[in-house]
Amino acid sequence: MHCCLVLLCVQVKAVLQQLTAMNPNPTIGLAEAAEMLCKHLGVALVSIVACTEGLASYILLASYGSGAAELEKFVVMKGADWSPFLLDSHTNHIYYSVENDEQALTLPKDWDALYRVSGIKSFMAVPIGGAGEVLGLLTIAKQEPGAFNDEWWEPMLGVLAVGLLPQLRNEQVGYLCHLVRVLHSTQDYLALVALLLQGAHRLLLKTTNIKMGVRLGLLNQDHSKALIFEVDSAKMKGEGGADTDYLTTPTRESMADITITEISLENTLLLDAINKGKARFVSDCASYLQSCMKPATDIFISSQQMVASIVVLPLMYGEQNLGGLYFTLETPSNFQNIKDMLMGFVNSIVLVLLQKLEGQLHQMWDVVVQVSGGRLQGDPGRGAAALGAAAAAAAAGGGGSMVAGDTSAGNVNKKLFVKRSCTEAMLKVLQHEIRKTHARNQKVEWVDDLVLMETIGKGGFGVVYKGSWKGSLAAIKVMYARQHERQAMKDALEMAVLTTVSHPNIIQVYNCFTDMVEDAGTTPNAMQPEGRINVRFRRLEPEEDRSLATCNIVVMEYCDKGSLRHAMKRGVFHKRLGSTSVAVDLCAIVQVLLEVAASVQHLHNMQLLHCDIKPENVLLKSNNSNPLGFTTKLSDFGLAKLLRDNYYIINRSGSGTVTHLAPELFQVGSKITTAVDTFSFGIMMWELYTGQRAYSGLGRDAIIDRVYKKQSRPVFPSGVPALYSHLARSCWETDVHLRPSFATIRQKLQVRVTQHSTTLCGRTRTHIACYGQLAGWLAVLFLLHLTSHRALAAYAAPLCWAAH
Repeated sequence: MHCCLVLLCVQVKAVLQQLTAMNPNPTIGLAEAAEMLCKHLGVALVSIVACTEGLASYILLASYGSGAAELEKFVVMKGADWSPFLLDSHTNHIYYSVENDEQALTLPKDWDALYRVSGIKSFMAVPIGGAGEVLGLLTIAKQEPGAFNDEWWEPMLGVLAVGLLPQLRNEQVGYLCHLVRVLHSTQDYLALVALLLQGAHRLLLKTTNIKMGVRLGLLNQDHSKALIFEVDSAKMKGEGGADTDYLTTPTRESMADITITEISLENTLLLDAINKGKARFVSDCASYLQSCMKPATDIFISSQQMVASIVVLPLMYGEQNLGGLYFTLETPSNFQNIKDMLMGFVNSIVLVLLQKLEGQLHQMWDVVVQVSGGRLQGDPGRGAAALGAAAAAAAAGGGGSMVAGDTSAGNVNKKLFVKRSCTEAMLKVLQHEIRKTHARNQKVEWVDDLVLMETIGKGGFGVVYKGSWKGSLAAIKVMYARQHERQAMKDALEMAVLTTVSHPNIIQVYNCFTDMVEDAGTTPNAMQPEGRINVRFRRLEPEEDRSLATCNIVVMEYCDKGSLRHAMKRGVFHKRLGSTSVAVDLCAIVQVLLEVAASVQHLHNMQLLHCDIKPENVLLKSNNSNPLGFTTKLSDFGLAKLLRDNYYIINRSGSGTVTHLAPELFQVGSKITTAVDTFSFGIMMWELYTGQRAYSGLGRDAIIDRVYKKQSRPVFPSGVPALYSHLARSCWETDVHLRPSFATIRQKLQVRVTQHSTTLCGRTRTHIACYGQLAGWLAVLFLLHLTSHRALAAYAAPLCWAAH
């Protein structure tokens, strides 16, 4: 007897030690504990329940073994017919043993179900708690009758129950039990969703002190679409603006804050999570958008919250798929520090959601589409009576079926939001990455200060107008809403860069407007002032259908002299000398290059790449104080990239102007660094010097073959200034490590100009005297001789490299 007692004590000690090693997250730790106890004790089943509402309700937290699936049908137990409530008369333990159906009639409901489904005939339960308190119940069961007749079972089980106290005392368990009970008692679709989103937000804030956004995704019947429910976390407040500890029945006002978006399930994190049966996350949405060829379409759904990182956990049980729960953060995160918390939360609520929604998702879709107008409104007190006849009949036909709230005319708006790219959401996260602060949320009704005068450019992206902003001359770029996530991301990044970067040689942005609606003809033509285009813009209202055609607007300074390419065509840098030669103003070219280099260096200092440097993207604005008569302005940031801490990003598409693309951009998977801008700058140096387009007459494939495969580059004419040609050639080196930085480029351009200005300008005046046609031409740098066969075919030796 003594030996048996010693052996029993050793076993109990070993089990208690294992209990202390369980997952520190209580919900996961209790599931692990149930499995370990079942295997170690050699029983058929172990279950753990916790009490809530004092002792009025019990919530199933974990079960393992034969019949666990049957027991999980009873997530919430309330009333004297359930095993936990037998503790009123059996304070130390409960023990039932039955041998036949007649005896089984005495069993409580949950144990009776185990007997009939799994043939379990012996049950023992002990309370989990300290002196004078009961926090829950630990139950073990076996198929054999009389399996726990030995006297040592009860005290041993009581000792093991003590090992579960830390988990049940965890405040997370108490809150989860309260949430599950409230969800279970809810008979309204909208209230259920509101309570779940509210409960998840408060639990995570309370236990982790992390403010997270929460979304619920519910699948349709054929799993081709999903409804995404979301509430702005800023509105999840209790009385006086503070988060309350416990949930209350949602009011009509609180449910009106629920936003619903219908999305196609194709190319979504939700579909990936369901197919793989595990959580899918994006740790850095800004980086992900830039590096992913086909970003998931369910990341940026609404602009209510900035989404810098996101994770979606599937709501699955066996073969049943409800959808998933999304959690979002306003800072990049891999969610490792709260992974167990999120998994435990989902595991705790998935059973009650399945019980409430199983077989009713199709009806719920129909009801939600009827009652929603983007902003969902309802009154849980009205029940099915306020639904249309079909919805009411469907609710009444199924016992325990859920119903929807008030759908009276005053509460029904227009229709469900249909998914499209939410550019403002992208803009927010990209601005946050650049300036590390929250993006400003502009609220504008009519933009009356924006006046369009004439069209000055068109393209696939939209239209550029000459106009005015608040009475000042401006260029107004109207970019129409993109159909694809990646295209929308480019627009968002361009706006993020322009509104964040400030430099004298970068185009200045006065304002940005996202998700705008274009209203043409709002003023009769007869009343329209002369010289104005009859178009106005307003912001898309929250309750409006998001599938409406929208646009994004960038208001910039107006550059009256066009682009650098236009200047080259006008002969600003080249002057024909009769029929045989052309003079080139290399001083002006070098000054232009210095200004462009300064702007690109500023971008690189901010960890930004331009990725499309070419004469077309350098605009010119009149400036009488500049010797050139204008100031250069780097523009068009549609292909810009944001570098990470490792100073490179992975090439996915090789976008850009093929004539100016660095060779590494033709290789998918290569590293993109600041060297790609250096390469483009070198090509532009050649174009400015010769006045020609690089690789003129060649198609895209031929250019790629020359640049990438044959490593060929444009050829400078003979006699070009060595300092100039050497710098350009170093810029377009194949080895990215040999290309100079823009700080070095500026230094070489500036030092050479300063060192040779006096001598070279003197030599310049000699040659001006030789050509009477050049009166007033301040800096003749070299002559381009023309032949009868091809313009600019042969070159004479340059006169000098000089500054004004």
